[in-house]
Amino acid sequence: MDAQNGLGHSPRHRASCDGKLEAGQCLLDRDVDINAQDNDHWTPLFHAAFQRHLEFTRMLLQCGAAIDIEGLR
Repeated sequence: MDAQNGLGHSPRHRASCDGKLEAGQCLLDRDVDINAQDNDHWTPLFHAAFQRHLEFTRMLLQCGAAIDIEGLR
């Protein structure tokens, strides 16, 4: 669940970039770190919001994703 590619993207980052709600919910059900940062310090919430995946963004916020992570660029 925590494997990362060269950009530091884990399955949770990829699901949020693509707006894959079912995959995202599956990961959240397994208590993955909802605020994990990639190499650019972006969290899944930032990826989902940047890609305009409203439902995915809403799901992350409802599950307690932080909106004020230090280190974001």
